[in-house]
Amino acid sequence: MTDQEHYDRLRLEGARVLLRPLRFRAMPQDAAERNALLEPMIRALWDSGERGGRTLFEVAAELRAAADVIESGQDIPVLDIPGPPEALRDIAEHVADWDVGRARRLRDVTPTSDELGFRFPQLTSMLRLYYGQDGVAVEDDTLTARESLQVFVDDWHPLCLYRLPHVAGECQEALTLFQTEEALRQFFLVERSGDSAGLPWLEWLPLIIDVVGEHMRAHHPPQWVRKSG
Repeated sequence: MTDQEHYDRLRLEGARVLLRPLRFRAMPQDAAERNALLEPMIRALWDSGERGGRTLFEVAAELRAAADVIESGQDIPVLDIPGPPEALRDIAEHVADWDVGRARRLRDVTPTSDELGFRFPQLTSMLRLYYGQDGVAVEDDTLTARESLQVFVDDWHPLCLYRLPHVAGECQEALTLFQTEEALRQFFLVERSGDSAGLPWLEWLPLIIDVVGEHMRAHHPPQWVRKSG
């Protein structure tokens, strides 16, 4: 992939993420059907925007840009966004207006697995890479669960500030959201292919928080450029 192709792909990543539910099917002509299919992904991106990620307005702008690219006839093989342009513009308008009546849209809704998956990017990545099939933290089967977490911590040290607090925060959110052993196992093991180092999930996630916090307290005391006044 050339630098230009890489740029063309990344500049429209938000639109591509939103349109994932339509990737392997024809674009529905009916707007209501289309919007219903996209609703879980819109909610996921809205929630991500509330946490500092790209906003729905930015995603809408990417959809309009994708429509312009397709309409211009440019040959961009990495675009990977289903058209036609008029449908993308209709979706962009819907996405930009979605926040109006947000409480009504969110009330009594049941989130999807993919939607909730957006909340745990760092934790899911760690559970797969270090504890999934052929995970690097379980290559030595003599390590305890606590010792195996040190493999993950050591890989990030000394840049821990940029990963470990996120993982700990996602662990706490998972405990708050899923609450039971069965729900945690279903979401992270069955649906996300992560693993828990042989521990019950209700023990595993608090252990991650404990090990991460212990390392941060020992090696990374709170430091930042403080505001004066």
